[in-house]
Amino acid sequence: MANKRKIDVRPRYIQELRNCTFYHGYKVTESGFVFNAKGKQIKPKFAMDGKRIDYVYIDVTISGVRKRISYHRFIYMAWNPEFAKADDQTLVVTTIGRRFDYRLSNLKVIPRKEHLAELSKHRCPLEEDERADVVKTFAEIKEYMT
Repeated sequence: MANKRKIDVRPRYIQELRNCTFYHGYKVTESGFVFNAKGKQIKPKFAMDGKRIDYVYIDVTISGVRKRISYHRFIYMAWNPEFAKADDQTLVVTTIGRRFDYRLSNLKVIPRKEHLAELSKHRCPLEEDERADVVKTFAEIKEYMT
């Protein structure tokens, strides 16, 4: 007797596939999952900067050309065709809350300058006056340090 293949009827997966759009042959769900034409999930890849994840991307084929696109940008372009047509490189698609939450509701578009300012603010945990105190203290004790 042949094994009968069971259909996955868990609500999460059914809901995922109901809220989706097609973009260049890929099925993109509203919660940030990407599936190819055969139904296989394409997972995001990570570019590392030392021990820290620097960039999240996806390798896709669009019009016969293999491209590497930001995972956030790909999901946003799939749901917002007017943004995809503009293909403006001065705008950045980034997350609102959690960094690795790829849901459409968690993505926002901001100018590149604002994005860089936000990144530099997070990289430097000290305020200007605190930084000045550290520099002053270091100048006072640098002769005594070995």
